[in-house]
Amino acid sequence: MQFDSLQAFFQMGGHGLYIWSAYAITTIVLLANLLWPLVSRKRLLKQAQRHAARQANQQKRMSDGVKGERESEENEESITRTTT
Repeated sequence: MQFDSLQAFFQMGGHGLYIWSAYAITTIVLLANLLWPLVSRKRLLKQAQRHAARQANQQKRMSDGVKGERESEENEESITRTTT
């Protein structure tokens, strides 16, 4: 297919609107298919990091709480021994 001018190329024999809108929609869909997984992966990695940090904080608090309970029990025992 040959075109006499650039305008004739864009008009595509009267079918230009259909053809160029089809190209535009196809390009948008292909870009979305490329970008969507990248954005989703980035979001999921951030969520996993937050979850891991939350788990580490909970484990630290749990271990600190256990140590705190042991220390308070030892303090109570030492107080009981000194008073008796």
